[in-house]
Amino acid sequence: MHATIYWRIVGAIISISSVVVSYTVILLFDYASITAMMLIHFILNMSFLLILGMFGALIVYRERKHQSEKNTYKTLVKKDFLTNLYNHRHFQEHLVECNKKGTPLTLAMLDIDYFKKINDTFGHVVGDMVLKKVGEILVNIIPIGKGVPFRYGGEEFALLFYTSEVEEVKSYISTLNKMMNETTFEFENAAFPITISIGVCCVKDPMKSNNQFVKVADSLLYKAKKLGRNQTVFDDGTILKNDEMM
Repeated sequence: MHATIYWRIVGAIISISSVVVSYTVILLFDYASITAMMLIHFILNMSFLLILGMFGALIVYRERKHQSEKNTYKTLVKKDFLTNLYNHRHFQEHLVECNKKGTPLTLAMLDIDYFKKINDTFGHVVGDMVLKKVGEILVNIIPIGKGVPFRYGGEEFALLFYTSEVEEVKSYISTLNKMMNETTFEFENAAFPITISIGVCCVKDPMKSNNQFVKVADSLLYKAKKLGRNQTVFDDGTILKNDEMM
């Protein structure tokens, strides 16, 4: 059974074969005194062990497969199919978890500028490519354990940083702008730039609901868009412009 758990069916075959060989060696060691009854008992015992071992192996294998599929389905429910980022549903669940743990939080809501124009000009396949690339960039700018990116919906994304330090968040946003500037978006050998607008709520007030937290970041995002796009507006009034693309 233990061999099956670690090595699956191959482990079961190896362990059963080892038992059969061991018992056979023991039986043959005293070959001169073997009787017909002893041989019958040996065959029956070996048959019982083989059947028991195979059934045990199948049960363990099915349980492991079921658990693996269950974990896969859980992951699929939380993930966005296109970008492979966590989705809106998991974003809300994660906010609740962080509140329970008292994790310091900063929320950045970001939107791809003129995304409808990209779809209208190049088609939805190119639009999907842009979403996937932006998703990859978001994953790369956040160090492991420092935050999580989400696809919030449409061309809108959310970044949850596990910090309330404004300067730390600004460094992540600067890295994001730099990577966006350095990324080439192409269609039929024609390159085109992609910019983003961001609203950042740097401190999660425990007295405010998650919806209010998101609402503040969202309002700052729309302020960034109204001010001309391609920039980040923070809740302390700071505006970080992506000058390289201006």
